[in-house]
Amino acid sequence: MQIQLISPVFHEKSNVPSDWRKDIEATWRYLCNHYKIELPPNTLGGTTIYISASKYTLLDIKRIAQATVHFESTLDVLAPARQIGRQRINRNWRDNDRLKNLSQSEAMTAIEDTTSLPQFLQLIHPSWSLSTYRWDFTGSIPGRLHVRYRPYIIFRSAPLIETASDPLWCTEFALSTVRGAIACRSLAHLQKIPRNHEGLREFLSGVRTNPGSTVY
Repeated sequence: MQIQLISPVFHEKSNVPSDWRKDIEATWRYLCNHYKIELPPNTLGGTTIYISASKYTLLDIKRIAQATVHFESTLDVLAPARQIGRQRINRNWRDNDRLKNLSQSEAMTAIEDTTSLPQFLQLIHPSWSLSTYRWDFTGSIPGRLHVRYRPYIIFRSAPLIETASDPLWCTEFALSTVRGAIACRSLAHLQKIPRNHEGLREFLSGVRTNPGSTVY
């Protein structure tokens, strides 16, 4: 039997204690206490995080997309692109028909050069209905039908859920990526950060910016 868990809306605010981590841990304890959880070979599963984007500007969203390209190779080691259910998680740069023939620097510059949200989405999501990307920005379109009618950004991670720390890691990583990207003052600033594990650690520990990110 396969199950899908959909959380309520969790609010994460700067300098304010939050219980959402405890809620996830409590849910996992309940499942472990009442069910036998097995992970047979070729099990498919993963975590999908919805991050409210209602307060983000086009520049913020572009910077987040550039960060996904900048650290794509490093993230391939931490969270390899593979299946969630019947969908394969595609990488935003090397699996994107409009970016894969560009160098990382060229792909990030192409994102920088977009001047509107539709133009940005045509570049970063060349085929919305056919491709599922690790970072999905299609929900950022104002007025488009989405979760609770709020703009959002999606992060998909394919590692199997074996303990409560797995979805917690995915959530923390997604939030830290958004904060780190927005904290970058410019594309040049982002490109100065090494594209390795040490650089990613530096990036994720960036200054916390606008508090009040919302996670679904």
